[in-house]
Amino acid sequence: NFHGKKKITIPPGETVWCDPLKYNLKSGQRLAITVCYGAQTPENATSHRGSRTTSYIIGGMATAKSDFENAEKVEHWYNISAIDVMAANVPVVAVLGNSITDGRGTTTNKQNRWTGFMSDALNVENPYGVLNRGIGGNCVLRGGISQPALQRFDRDILSQSGVTKLIIFEGTNDIGCSNGNSEKIAAELIEAYKTLAAKAQAKGIKVYGATITPFKGNGWYSPFHEAARQTVNEWIRNSKSFDGIVDFDALVRDSSDFEKLRSEYSSDWLHLNPSGYEVMGRYAAKIINAK
Repeated sequence: NFHGKKKITIPPGETVWCDPLKYNLKSGQRLAITVCYGAQTPENATSHRGSRTTSYIIGGMATAKSDFENAEKVEHWYNISAIDVMAANVPVVAVLGNSITDGRGTTTNKQNRWTGFMSDALNVENPYGVLNRGIGGNCVLRGGISQPALQRFDRDILSQSGVTKLIIFEGTNDIGCSNGNSEKIAAELIEAYKTLAAKAQAKGIKVYGATITPFKGNGWYSPFHEAARQTVNEWIRNSKSFDGIVDFDALVRDSSDFEKLRSEYSSDWLHLNPSGYEVMGRYAAKIINAK
């Protein structure tokens, strides 16, 4: 229900929350949501293009008990942008990221993003919330897909309920799209990280800087782009702006060529495969749990 009513019209660009539901959601449980549009399907709908999870679409009036066996299947989510789980004294880590966090290179319906593996590891002993705020093609500064991190930060991170820790893992798209101004982009990224970290810390959130993973062998690569990546990563490692460092670069790079991913972790030499994401997630959980 929505304020006690079963129907709601969502104005363009607005967000609407349903009334709280009494449901004993278990840690790691898969959850399905059924949306019934009634007599008219919206011409335009907000969507998660990179959900890597199947939605089932059928005609006519539908409920959770409808038969979806012959439904149209699409690998996108529609309309639902968040689920707010009410839990007392449960720490929550949010991840600001791009397609590597969104799940490019993972297996459809297997939920094997690195954030999923991190969640599994964190929840072994005590409940822990993990918010994946990754958007494929997203940039920190400008351009890219959806609002850049500097613009969406307040909504996607600071406005989320109960966030106690934050991992900032973005920048590869800014560097990869830089054209003759890689040094300038690196300097701007560093200033952006400072801004984002300070805003979160002012809210009492611990902030972890994650180094940008290698991309030699992918179209992103050039000596200039690599120099920018190294500049940003060295700043992250030595910066006093963060409460902790998640050194994904050192974790997944080839020991014989630091500019490349280890081949057994690579999907396309930019994104990782499930094996690489598992290593990343379990490593990140250790860092998050350490302090």
